[in-house]
Amino acid sequence: MCRLSGVILVAVGATASAAAGHWYARLPAGVSALAPQSAASAAERKILYYRDPSGAANYSATPKQDASGRDYLPVYEDEEVSFEPGGKKPASTASGPRKILYYRNPMGLSDISPVPKKDSMGMDYIPVYEGEESDDGKTVKVSLDKVQRSGVRTEAVEVRVVVSPVRAVGTVMHDDSRLTIVTVRSDGFIEDLFVTRTGQHVQAGEPLFRIYSPEIQRAQIDLLYGGSSQDGPIQRLRNLGVPESHISAVQ
Repeated sequence: MCRLSGVILVAVGATASAAAGHWYARLPAGVSALAPQSAASAAERKILYYRDPSGAANYSATPKQDASGRDYLPVYEDEEVSFEPGGKKPASTASGPRKILYYRNPMGLSDISPVPKKDSMGMDYIPVYEGEESDDGKTVKVSLDKVQRSGVRTEAVEVRVVVSPVRAVGTVMHDDSRLTIVTVRSDGFIEDLFVTRTGQHVQAGEPLFRIYSPEIQRAQIDLLYGGSSQDGPIQRLRNLGVPESHISAVQ
């Protein structure tokens, strides 16, 4: 019974080996099976960002989907497009790893950090190694590939007049500090009106209207026929708002 079991196990093992060999032989040309070590190294690849599956210039720092529900494609560090001469990223020097001076903003903003950090979109700050820093200490270098992806356009500097016309609806109003209210201090009737429409221009000293007031008329009669005592009628005319030029004319 034990010998029969051993024979069965050997037969099963041989069948499995033959099936595996048949599957490997049926693989399409150019396709090879990944070893566990290769799969592990692929899992350790660093994802820089995600790009639009349609090829449009749309990028995301986190996984997302487009309007059609398709997942954005990850772009790994070793797949980053480079427009530098030779298409290779600078390698470490023979003496050892290069020294990181600081970390700069991935969008080219004037923001640096002495330690690794992320921006508001979750993108890692880019390390600046010794020898890559700007000469004046104020300029941040951005690679050509990132400039192209950002859609930056350049134009020759020239002197021009920037004109931006603005059309809006407004309301014209009078200056309150220059308005004057004309009132009388006694009852009366307007006999003649010299300003007949709204907005008519007038000059200082021009007559606006002629008024008849019984109270002012009585004060004028007292001034004319009051005898030597004229102080009372003159004061009443002043209290009623009669100008001094008219009082002198009555006298």
